Amino acid sequence: AVGEFTSSASAPALQEAMVSCMQDPGQGACSKMLLRRLNEALRRTERAFLDPQGLPGRKWFRHILQAPGLYLGYGADMFPGICQAIRDGDV
Repeated sequence: AVGEFTSSASAPALQEAMVSCMQDPGQGACSKMLLRRLNEALRRTERAFLDPQGLPGRKWFRHILQAPGLYLGYGADMFPGICQAIRDGDV
């Protein structure tokens, strides 16, 4: 997942779109096509954080950066795999 994120986040399309939109927001440089490319690059980046195998003990949650805690009800964990390993003493 880290390798996929690195390649997605450093994609030339993402960098170009972000720079253009930051330099000239709403003034034409940030066109609909450019925003579409930016959104596509951001979508790929977000998907790079999905683990196809899911989190340990809850395979239906696949996001490695955020997920409901195993014993927290609706409370969220950041880096849920790491947090759960610490709670379980599996470090």
